Amino acid sequence: MKKLLIIPLLGLCSYVSYEPVQLTPIKPIETKPIERTELIQALIMVESSGNNSAYNEKEDAVGCLQIRRVMVKDVNRILKKQGKDKQFKLKDRWDCDKAVEMFEVYTDYYHPDADDETIARGWNGGPGGHKKQATEKYWDKVKGQL
Repeated sequence: MKKLLIIPLLGLCSYVSYEPVQLTPIKPIETKPIERTELIQALIMVESSGNNSAYNEKEDAVGCLQIRRVMVKDVNRILKKQGKDKQFKLKDRWDCDKAVEMFEVYTDYYHPDADDETIARGWNGGPGGHKKQATEKYWDKVKGQL
């Protein structure tokens, strides 16, 4: 049993006893390394400065991750190919949680177990984007947010 000294309140001082509690960790449904979470946050800052309402009219890129129509179509194709019932709608691009889900489907399909650079450049330049010189500056921006 451990004892803890409580700071005096109203001129009184007392001791409190407690038994340390052993907590059982809850296993998450799907685990991702913390680096992936940090990478997603960096991508959101580069893509939209954290603005869920960001809209690029020229590219019809929408939301926190600036997802285009073709990305939704590709993610839905991947989900169907994997035998999953879930399908995204174009309006889901405006929902940051759903945008992150689409990002995860896309990157887990094209770049499983890849490093941050490959994932970021693939997000910017398509499945082979990590090989394109044009995505190097994008990676530099993402690195600046990590």
